[in-house]
Amino acid sequence: MPDLHSKIKEGDYSIEIKETRVGRLVTLSKGGERTLTEAEHDQLSTLIDEYNELIKDLFEAYEEHEDDELERAWAMGKLYKEEVKESEERTFSTLNPLLPFTSEHNRNEYLYRRFYEMFPDKNYEENHNLSMMTELAQRANPEQAREVYDETLRDSDEGMTKAEVRAAWNDEDPFELTIEAAVERAYEEMSNPSVENIEHIYLLRGVSGPPSSEKIQTALDGYE
Repeated sequence: MPDLHSKIKEGDYSIEIKETRVGRLVTLSKGGERTLTEAEHDQLSTLIDEYNELIKDLFEAYEEHEDDELERAWAMGKLYKEEVKESEERTFSTLNPLLPFTSEHNRNEYLYRRFYEMFPDKNYEENHNLSMMTELAQRANPEQAREVYDETLRDSDEGMTKAEVRAAWNDEDPFELTIEAAVERAYEEMSNPSVENIEHIYLLRGVSGPPSSEKIQTALDGYE
């Protein structure tokens, strides 16, 4: 499958969804150099046929919620989660970059699934942007991210960033949340972290009472 995926990218293939008199039709478009052998073309066509209904459902959810990115992410994440078995995720990922609502480097399949796993009950507020939420869901894992959200983020109107999430959570290097560690992690992810950045790191770790602003500023000033 990796070889097929690279040849698909080189040949500039895409999946089109056409409106016909009998409904939507999912087709394979071949632009640029035709890099697939007949057998590979058949293999790709079989995949498209297999996921035909899912592709149309994803496109419908994408269109229906174009004005609400959280609603769109949840609806598409639900489809990715419930309609693609875990054993089929890598197989479907071959098709995902070809879809008309994604791009070559798009990771929406993974990120939207994580967002849905974080909120399977759809109980989220509109107080944080999608990129921050998906970053938290993937780095902390959806269950832990939901716990943090309910404890310290749900009622917060603070505008947090992906960089702050990356500073707060690091799967490869878990760290005890001390003020010194928070400042160190902030400097690794940001060029000039502020007191507010450190306060956000605490909230993103589920801690509602960060150190005082004075203590944080002292730690920032003393960082070398």
